[in-house]
Formats: sequence, structure tokens, C-alpha cells
Amino acid sequence: MNKSHTAKSILENGAKFFEVTVEDITGDKRHQFISIKRMVIAATIRNIKGFSYPRIGKMFNRDH
Repeated sequence: MNKSHTAKSILENGAKFFEVTVEDITGDKRHQFISIKRMVIAATIRNIKGFSYPRIGKMFNRDH
């Protein structure tokens, strides 16, 4: 991925890669199966886009 990717595209591609839906990632499920994937996608967005944790939390419907 490069800097031209949007956070939304990273989220969508990450969900596709992990074979889950964007709704699974941004939803309120707390199962380890989903939460690990959520953490990896969030870390990818942070590393590529430089977003703060609160900003990523808003994308994921989380309060961080």
C-alpha cells in the first residue's frame, strides 16, 4: 500500500483480506476472532496514514 490509499480503502481491503465484512470490523463484536483483525487493520491505518488513535476509534465506532 502507498500513501495515496485512503483510510476507508485500507479498512475495506483489510476486511476483504481477513474474509470478514467492514460491518464486522466496525461493529460491536468483541470476539477475539474479530478483535485481532480490527487491531491489525487499525495499526495499518495508523502506520500508513498517521491517524491518531481517537481518529481511528471514530472510524471503527470505538471510543478511544
